[in-house]
Amino acid sequence: MFLSAALSTTVFAYEPMLVDGKQWNYYCESARGPNYGYYFHYVLRGEQEMGGHQCKVLYRSMRDGQERAYAYLYEEGMRVYYVNVKTGESLLLYDFSLQKGDITNDPFYGDSYIVEDVFEMNGGRQVVRLKSISGYPFPRYWIEGVGSDYDFLLPLEIPESSNWPRLLTVEVGGKTVYMTGYATELITVAGDEYTDSNTNVVYTYNANDDSAEVKAGWRVILGGNGEELSEEDFPGSPNVKSDIAILDKFEIDGHEYTVSKIGEKAFILTGLTKVVIPKTISSIGIDAFAFCCDLVSVVSYIEDPFDTDAFRYLNTSNITLFVPKGCKAKYKAVKGWSNFGKIVEMETTNIQFTRNIEQMNTKDYIYNINGRRYSAIPAKGIYIRDGRKYVVK
Repeated sequence: MFLSAALSTTVFAYEPMLVDGKQWNYYCESARGPNYGYYFHYVLRGEQEMGGHQCKVLYRSMRDGQERAYAYLYEEGMRVYYVNVKTGESLLLYDFSLQKGDITNDPFYGDSYIVEDVFEMNGGRQVVRLKSISGYPFPRYWIEGVGSDYDFLLPLEIPESSNWPRLLTVEVGGKTVYMTGYATELITVAGDEYTDSNTNVVYTYNANDDSAEVKAGWRVILGGNGEELSEEDFPGSPNVKSDIAILDKFEIDGHEYTVSKIGEKAFILTGLTKVVIPKTISSIGIDAFAFCCDLVSVVSYIEDPFDTDAFRYLNTSNITLFVPKGCKAKYKAVKGWSNFGKIVEMETTNIQFTRNIEQMNTKDYIYNINGRRYSAIPAKGIYIRDGRKYVVK
């Protein structure tokens, strides 16, 4: 997402785009849904002659974790070219010598663009705003030293043609030199919030809907306006307790909301030791439990597990995963769950952690740590009551 700036008549000192070691970082949204989105990057590394030009080699990180040579580029003046490996033909990617009112052609898709504006953004970068002559409703931005506000090689056909790559940051020498507004708005929170006082887990809901989710975390970008930038991640529930049971439902003003999603970065960097996930959850966002280094057990009542990147940056081989009876094989076959060191089947189906804000004690059942219901408080040991853990010594 591009944040516009005021018009400027400044004479621009052009910043070259093709600098060895420059890296473009992206998040790719998937047509299949949020659980299939992923991060990738381009990086310039080394040179190679191609089509009679000394080209910079652009590598792309693939979904298998490998980097592969993806494009050959060279820069002349204020223009950036792509060399077609099969034909040796040079095709114009970017032209920062354009002025307002100029027409430029897209050699890949046959569209033409008129330059609506040329201005300077914070930090002194020149920006060219283009409007499609064929009627495509959204403008395209070319950003000096950066490229497109979406994919750097947007004019080219990318492998995941049904997905949407969005630029987050550009780095040189390990330092972030450019950041899009999308980097901070990648995770959005809509609707009202409710905090479960027993666990301090924050939920978001919409009064016009029946669904709710565990609040997503966010990324704060420090710096800007030409200064050095740094990033820091924050969880959606910053004061969450170490032992939590995520609600499956809660009620507000007589309206019941079902918790169906755990947002991205929801508990990132928190001190969770144990989490109970209800079977109503159908989606867990990327890095929801990333860097929860104290986590020792996860109790999941999801009966049909789905792919997830929620547990990245964790040594899951040291974490015990409790799953519903008969579901162990399913979990062992699914990305994100299969790497847990120990997967144990439970004897119960699902604990209901429903909570009513107006009547907090309507559910007063007692369970053991594996989800089996007690008839009374045990004389000794650990039990769960109304979604909260108690210890009798």
